[in-house]
Amino acid sequence: MAAPSASYNFNTMQEIKSHSSILFNERLAILFYLLDMRSMNLMANQDVGSIMLVRATLKQIYKNIRTLIRNNPTMRAWLNLNTKDPGIYVTDYAMATIDQKIKWCRENYWTRNYIDIVIEELNNFETMVKDVLQYYNYFIRPDFKQKPDIELATEMYKEMADENSLEDLRNVVGKSNMIDWEGLGTQRIELNPDKDLEEDYEDE
Repeated sequence: MAAPSASYNFNTMQEIKSHSSILFNERLAILFYLLDMRSMNLMANQDVGSIMLVRATLKQIYKNIRTLIRNNPTMRAWLNLNTKDPGIYVTDYAMATIDQKIKWCRENYWTRNYIDIVIEELNNFETMVKDVLQYYNYFIRPDFKQKPDIELATEMYKEMADENSLEDLRNVVGKSNMIDWEGLGTQRIELNPDKDLEEDYEDE
């Protein structure tokens, strides 16, 4: 059997290059710019065409950030995005509600009342999406660090445990002692692993 020619193409392992966070943020920023412009046009005209443009832009933004919601249970709990159905979030229901209302109106008829309802739903969904991104300080970088409830609870119980342990130690030692209770636990001992090992070898 003749050997394949040099021009023959073999299947080889290929690597997918992911986009950097800079490119992703730039693309997301463009989408939000479009959303702002179309939302202002919607507020001014309140017509069906503007509704469809805002809905399309919002849905594209949501498709880009839904993985953030799916992969961060702490954020979902902080923003109350979980539902009784695993893998389905409040934002999914909100987007589905908008789609269903628009579908009904397109198949039946648009009225002034229906237009107002859909616009309100779009505005609420936009706020939810921005709340998700603000959790990661995407829009505004505050001076304080946002901590989930579980972290606050952990810190509180740790302080309570340390305080109880110190009080138990006081009771065991008694009053006649030379312990600096005020400074106890306020200093950290910095260890040099290499130095400690050298001293151990010298002692041996």
